[in-house]
Amino acid sequence: MHTRTWYKWLLVLTIAGVSCVTVQPRTDVGIEKTVTSEIDTNYTLIAKIAEKVDFITTDRLLNPYLITVRGEVVKYTPEGKEIARYNNFTLGNPTLIDATNPFQALLYYPEYMTIVTLDKMLNELSRYELFDLDVNIVNTLCFAADGNIWIYDPTTFLLKKIDRYGAVLQQSQDFTLLFDELPVPTFLLERNNFLYMNVPQQGILVFDVYGQYLKTIPVNDLAYFQVLDKQLIYYKNGTLNAFHLKTLDTRSLALPRKMQKEDRVSVEKNRLFIAGENGVECYVYRTVE
Repeated sequence: MHTRTWYKWLLVLTIAGVSCVTVQPRTDVGIEKTVTSEIDTNYTLIAKIAEKVDFITTDRLLNPYLITVRGEVVKYTPEGKEIARYNNFTLGNPTLIDATNPFQALLYYPEYMTIVTLDKMLNELSRYELFDLDVNIVNTLCFAADGNIWIYDPTTFLLKKIDRYGAVLQQSQDFTLLFDELPVPTFLLERNNFLYMNVPQQGILVFDVYGQYLKTIPVNDLAYFQVLDKQLIYYKNGTLNAFHLKTLDTRSLALPRKMQKEDRVSVEKNRLFIAGENGVECYVYRTVE
């Protein structure tokens, strides 16, 4: 997303006429700054999707992807109309969709240590059986920008990039040498030549594309986050927040309705998706010129 577009997006992610800002996290990545601003917005609810979900994400074409409580994967248009549906109940329930590439999604079934890739219509393209690749335990993984896969292997304490045949293309230094307390990651994401590893007890560990550790962002207790332009977007305790990766400002962005702690949120350009107890609400917000 271009910087200009992002700031337009930031201008509208608040609730009618009000802006909330401000948290002051302790950080080891630089000097903190706190910014408060008043911003107008106008949300429009454009769709309600009657699916109860365990996971939601979006691609850069604004399409949402859901994992339902039944273990199905469903892709929708930006207006909330169903495009395709995929299920494979023989592999258990998937826990992750990575839609970094809008033309090839990654789906992970941890019970059978199986990665499935899907095309844009959710037709199955390939499978990676991690047991067959001499990887014994993987709880977190993601697509790399080059089409390979990042995994964290807790048996060797290494972050690895592997290809579909299991060959290790890049790997980190041994985590026992990097950290006093071994990380227990729950989410991985590669964006803009950086790899972000979510460790709820410690924060977000940042690596370069060669697997070398760079720093820790002190945002704890997250289940999911996004990186849009230079902003880390995350939902926590009923609030949507934007942490600027360069200036270290943190903004709390108001939402179109009262939120529950268990709600899940995903944003993409001028779309906001909220997955709650009764299904998914799709909002469009108007850009302020």
